Amino acid sequence: MTYDRRKPSFEAILFDLDGTLLDSFEQHWRALVAALTDFDF
Repeated sequence: MTYDRRKPSFEAILFDLDGTLLDSFEQHWRALVAALTDFDF
């Protein structure tokens, strides 16, 4: 995770989760749906 090490607050962790992991998850989800349905997003 890449939150600010000077202030490893809950908000910083949530921001990283929302900004990084969620985007990555969405990309994988879109790729999976596209593969299963042959539909390109």
